[in-house]
Amino acid sequence: NILLISLDTVRADHLSCYGYKYNTSPNIDNLAKNGTLFKNCQVSVPLTLPSHTNLLSGLYPFKNDVRVNDQLVPDTYPTLAETLKNNRYSTSAFIGAFILDSRFGLNRGFDLYDDDMSQGIPSPMGNPIERRAEVVNSAFLKWLDENPKEPFFAFVHFFDPHTPYIPPERFKDKFEHPYDAEIAYTDSAVGKLLNKIKETGLMKNTLIILLSDHGEGLEEHGELYHGTFIYEQTIHVPLIFHCPGLIPGGRKIEEPVSLSDIMPTILDMLGIAIPDECDGRSLLNALIYKEKLPQQPIYSESLEVNHLYGWSPLYAITYQGWKYIQAPFPELYNLKEDPGELDNLYHVNREKAHELAEMLISINDEASDLTRQLVTPPLDPETVQNLQSLGYISAGGFSPGTGGELIDPKDRVEVLRLLSEQTGLLNLGDQAAAFEHLQKILELDPNIAMVYSMLIPFYMQQGDLDKAKTCALKAVELEPGNHSNYIYLATTYMLSKEYHQAVEILQNLLDQELPAWDEAKVYMNLALIAGDAHNDLKEKASLLKTAHQLDPKNADILYHLIKALDQSGGEAEEIKEYISQFHQMFPGDPRSERVDAILRRY
Repeated sequence: NILLISLDTVRADHLSCYGYKYNTSPNIDNLAKNGTLFKNCQVSVPLTLPSHTNLLSGLYPFKNDVRVNDQLVPDTYPTLAETLKNNRYSTSAFIGAFILDSRFGLNRGFDLYDDDMSQGIPSPMGNPIERRAEVVNSAFLKWLDENPKEPFFAFVHFFDPHTPYIPPERFKDKFEHPYDAEIAYTDSAVGKLLNKIKETGLMKNTLIILLSDHGEGLEEHGELYHGTFIYEQTIHVPLIFHCPGLIPGGRKIEEPVSLSDIMPTILDMLGIAIPDECDGRSLLNALIYKEKLPQQPIYSESLEVNHLYGWSPLYAITYQGWKYIQAPFPELYNLKEDPGELDNLYHVNREKAHELAEMLISINDEASDLTRQLVTPPLDPETVQNLQSLGYISAGGFSPGTGGELIDPKDRVEVLRLLSEQTGLLNLGDQAAAFEHLQKILELDPNIAMVYSMLIPFYMQQGDLDKAKTCALKAVELEPGNHSNYIYLATTYMLSKEYHQAVEILQNLLDQELPAWDEAKVYMNLALIAGDAHNDLKEKASLLKTAHQLDPKNADILYHLIKALDQSGGEAEEIKEYISQFHQMFPGDPRSERVDAILRRY
């Protein structure tokens, strides 16, 4: 059996078995004591969905086409789950957060993909998008009690160490930082899981692999969380193999390895052919026969800020104790002498830097072009909202229009800090402080389209339509490929009663290929104009019906449709049906009382 345990957002150097000064991980320490620990495992990208895609595909992000969190996993290559399923394994996954929801496509090959968040922690928006380790454990242990068909492959994902750090009370007071408390709580869940494996007698024939998808910045190099930089704080993760009688106990392997190596190692152990295109290598000989691992270059990248703000992407190669980061201002570090990456040796040792740069480009030639920008398909509003609630600032499909040399993220550390804090403030409901952060960001960098887009609803709420319109015009100028900015601009014209300009923008949008939810917003705005400017209530209701068909999950559209049908003398049964839909889909919506008042008339 194969049991793959992923601890989201856990730095290797915050586990006791990796030398941390606090006792955060007694259960994981015990697993390492009786298994083999890799001291230097790195991830290819410090983001949850891309890193897990790399883990389960064995392909680098530029090959598996998942490089940021709001992308979909293609079905053009086999995953570990699919390969094991094709070799008569039963396959199951137990997911800790929305970021690995089946809608993103990582569920391929799993007989059971348990991503049910109904028992999860409610987000600031109301919908649960994360569930505690104990809830994930309960789902896994229930499945285990039902005696799954063997051999099985089980993937268990614990999300708790990820921000926001909200450890249970019993762990909170034991550590100075809540991040460590979250790790300790997750470790306790790992302990319960391992005890159950022992009790069921499965330990002797189950290969357990414990790892993390990425680390956490904790303000080092100016990074609060993760996803921007590719320093060791976010790409150095734990990796432990355990299987009595197969994996030697008490060993620590120094040579660098990658999460890309997990899939080929598992397949090699099982005697299953490793796909030719796999970027990782099998660690079997080092694990079982104690052979010395030949050193190979380890690849990492980060395109998050390129995707969100149009800044430069980052690429790195680690080899023989040296690390080179390709950026507008390149970096070179001697990790043996400078593990904290504080002393950039690029100008001191150009020869080594150029050697590693050539090695990096031989692996991924796009690293030679730092003007390259990532374009992703747009996401539906619900997915964007859920990603934002998890602390990810999703652009929902970014298509930057700037050219030339891009900004080095190192030069925007203060902007990144404010953006991270702004997201947290918004999730806590502190809109005033979030608004102030956005204004400060523009003082530091007036060319981030997304910040102007985020300011538009703030100004609309304040009734300052001139400033809302100015922000919308600036967002359109900086990011002409984003349909949402044009919809915002049309809305500001509509609210200012400049209907001709609004209709012109909206009609132009309908001539383009739009995602359904954006097309629905266009029809909703046209409907509101039909009612406000021309008092054509039947046309308003007709346009809103079209919008509702395009995006039935949009509460605003459904609410306006009910009102329009009521005002235009619509059929009673049709109005009742739409009201029933409204209550079923949006039970907590504050407009429910107004909808009920309409219902009482029928």
